Amino acid sequence: GMRIFLDEVAIVAHLPAAPAPPVAGRFAPNVNPVRGASVGFAWPFEGAGELLVYDFAGRLVARSAVAEGVTTATWDVAASGARNGVYVAVARSGGRSHSAKVYVVRGS
Repeated sequence: GMRIFLDEVAIVAHLPAAPAPPVAGRFAPNVNPVRGASVGFAWPFEGAGELLVYDFAGRLVARSAVAEGVTTATWDVAASGARNGVYVAVARSGGRSHSAKVYVVRGS
């Protein structure tokens, strides 16, 4: 029969333009790694939204509403039952989102 050999495969993705930087500032945890019971994030939007935290398997660990005018969103690490490891925090508001990696290294 006929044999076909493939020696190179290219995958091309056309991504949309990079989103504009947040108005109020950069979305980042105030401590990293997190050793305490909670961590705050500078809220990168002027309006209300929500803070979501996912583990690296993609499971939602915590979700909280963030009111308009708030400058810091807080994840209560202890209450969420999060174990030590890497998490992804996502700030969402009006169709826009920002994410940050968070390392949790709490004592036993």
